[in-house]
Amino acid sequence: MNKIKKTPSLGIILLLNQFSGDLILELIKNINLADLEYEINNEISTWAIGLVIKIMREKSLTIARKLAKSIDLDSLSESIRKDTNVWGICVCFRELLMVDPRVWISLATKVDFSVLAGKVENVNATGISRLLEILSIDETVGQRLVTNLDFDKVANRIDESSSLFYILNIIENLMKIGDTFGRQLLEKIDVEKLATKLNQESKGFRRYARQMLSQLEGTEKLVRRIKVA
Repeated sequence: MNKIKKTPSLGIILLLNQFSGDLILELIKNINLADLEYEINNEISTWAIGLVIKIMREKSLTIARKLAKSIDLDSLSESIRKDTNVWGICVCFRELLMVDPRVWISLATKVDFSVLAGKVENVNATGISRLLEILSIDETVGQRLVTNLDFDKVANRIDESSSLFYILNIIENLMKIGDTFGRQLLEKIDVEKLATKLNQESKGFRRYARQMLSQLEGTEKLVRRIKVA
C-alpha cells in the first residue's frame, strides 16, 4: 500500500478497478481522501470523476458520500462547462445523484445549462435520452436545461435516429419536466416518419409504445398512427 499511496489517487483507482475488487476496496479504505479530493477538483474529465465516484459508491457508500460532499462544485461545474463529452457528464450527474441528491442539486445551481444545452443538441437521441432521464428526477433542474434547448435541433436528432426506445424516453422525460416541453417537441418531430419506424417493430413493442404514449398529453396524433394489429 505504501507504493500505491505515492501514485495519483484518481488514476490508480481507475487502473486497479480493472483488475481486483479486493485490492480496490483495500485502497479505498487506506487512501488519503484529501489527495483524491484535490485531484478530482483539478480533473477536467467528467467521465473520470463520475467513474471514480461510481467505484467508491460500489465499495463504500459512506466514503463515497464523504467524498461527494467535499468536492469543489465550482471546479466541477467548470469541468462540465469545458467537457465536450456528454456521456461523461451523464455519468458524473448520475453518480452524484445516487450518492447524495443534495450535492447533485447544489451542483445544478452552478452549471451553465445554456452551454450544456448546446452540447446536448449535437449528440444522438440516445445521449439526449440519458441526460434527460437524469435531469427529469427534479423538475426545476430539468427545466434549466430544457428552456435552453433548440427543439428544432432535438427534433432533427430524433428524425434521423433509429433508437426508438430512447426516442420514446425523450418524449416521456420531457413530459415529466413539463407537459409544455413535450408538446413543443412533438410539434417539431416528423410524426409520420416516427410512426413508420414504430410500425416496423414487433407487435409487443408497438403495444408498449401506444400504451406509454397514450398516458401523455399531446401524443394523440402519433398514437393514432401506431398499428396494433
